[in-house]
Amino acid sequence: MLASSANTAAPMNAMQQTFTTLRVCVSDGASADLRLVHPEQPTRALYLLPALGVGIRPNEVFAAALAERGVAVAIHEWRGLGSSSLRAARDRDWGYRELLEGDIPAGLQAARSALPGLQWSIAGHSLGGQLALLSAALQPKLFQRVHLVASGLPDWRSYPRLHGLGIWAALHLLPATAVALGHYPGERLGFAGREARGLMRDWAHSGRQGRYRLRGSSFDPEAALTEFRGDVQGLHLASDWLCPRASLEQLARKSPRAQWRIDTLHDADFAPRRADHFGWLKQPQAVVEHLLASYAPRSAGA
Repeated sequence: MLASSANTAAPMNAMQQTFTTLRVCVSDGASADLRLVHPEQPTRALYLLPALGVGIRPNEVFAAALAERGVAVAIHEWRGLGSSSLRAARDRDWGYRELLEGDIPAGLQAARSALPGLQWSIAGHSLGGQLALLSAALQPKLFQRVHLVASGLPDWRSYPRLHGLGIWAALHLLPATAVALGHYPGERLGFAGREARGLMRDWAHSGRQGRYRLRGSSFDPEAALTEFRGDVQGLHLASDWLCPRASLEQLARKSPRAQWRIDTLHDADFAPRRADHFGWLKQPQAVVEHLLASYAPRSAGA
């Protein structure tokens, strides 16, 4: 993997935050921006994986709120979105393997080079949370702490009956649409962005079978998850029907040796907004407080 950077730093605001853009290149030729949001002297660092189809900009408020509290944040850009050099097409396909073995490690390498000497944790929203946990399991020496926000295994059996039937239908129809068209047109269907058909097949496989796979890889993601022994914080949002608590708990069962802490945030924590799947990105303070609290030493019996 190769990572190159072209830095452009914006002026620091009153809270002494710097916004820096790195250009990250992967060994297969793909490239994309990586957004760093950090205070002048960060005390810790977080590598952030957005939700499926979500670019860098919607995550900047969250990153800035963490930077105000001394945490440097690197916001990952998904392959095929925004600044990415690629767009999904019939002749341009990828899946979880390319993200986990190529893009995320290259982005982390660039972030660590730009901000050396920091201990990095990894966080993710929705699908980003699943891939954050998988990244930590595949690279346990790099990540001992994982934060999941509004995330969970998309197994249709972990949803209430009517929602579960809707998820079951989506798990069959959406990848079939991607195969028929050569890519998944999420921007037109109102779910995710323009995604590669291999990515949608991998997502659907995890939801239909309740298991992860990395097609074409020598890694066994299920075995890696079982062996992972790091600290994992899961934040469930009470009004989030896309990722019910049961789906997060099902994901937690895949890493029984990890130290899990699962908390639920309620509508009152986000008033006047609701504790739903995307609204927290515009008002992230409750998530920030819970994330930072996870670093505090646990009391006896906690």
